[in-house]
Amino acid sequence: MRPTLNDLLVNPAFQSITPRVVLAKLHALRKEGNRAAHGEAIDAPTALWLLKEAFDLGCWLHLTYGNGSKADLPAYAEPPTEAETVASSTQQRAILEKLAAQEAQMQKLLDELEAARSKAAGEPPRKVYGFHSKDSLKYLRFQLTQREPRAKVAPAPGIIDRLYQHEAVKKVVERFAEKKRKALLVQATGTGKTRVAVALCSALIRARWARRILFLCDRRELRKQARNVFKEFMPGDPHAIITSGTAHERDGQQRR
Repeated sequence: MRPTLNDLLVNPAFQSITPRVVLAKLHALRKEGNRAAHGEAIDAPTALWLLKEAFDLGCWLHLTYGNGSKADLPAYAEPPTEAETVASSTQQRAILEKLAAQEAQMQKLLDELEAARSKAAGEPPRKVYGFHSKDSLKYLRFQLTQREPRAKVAPAPGIIDRLYQHEAVKKVVERFAEKKRKALLVQATGTGKTRVAVALCSALIRARWARRILFLCDRRELRKQARNVFKEFMPGDPHAIITSGTAHERDGQQRR
């Protein structure tokens, strides 16, 4: 026959190793628990007293068999009353409503940011390293107010005459029209890379999409060939060769 809880509590071996105060608390929990299990009403003070007894038993077990220290034990606190529970629920509801409003506001800001990015349909924003100069602001205004629509962006006649060259210029212009900052063309030797570059410069300047364009060369011979092509097909536009000493020469002229 399986022993009951009372049989275990009154067992001499168990009683010999258990303090009387602990035995009293265990019997209190057993008796009141049996009453509640059989349908008897337990009033609030009794329930709170048993809760404190159970807390004390937990502390004793922690110290005796859990190898714990007294510093680990929290102070006992009775559960809040009904009025305190209602007030706490109201406060929690207010906090949740505030968090929900903040979350909705944040979601709105994220949606607006996403809409702005979609509308821009270009590259991600770049870090601002300084303020625009007066000339830079004038140039930005020039671009906004004077530039021609994409359909009118075309190079001067005679610079390029092959279909793939016209297609290359068209694709680069389309990419810039989509607010992309970079475009890359790859052409084999003898396919007219310099002419395509000059045609693209001509198209951007004629449509007022640009005022100054930097043409880079890695060898002097290439620079000489490119300058001859620029002079041939864009004779009315000024050209200047920029070298490592250009900045020093300009500073010297300004000091004079």
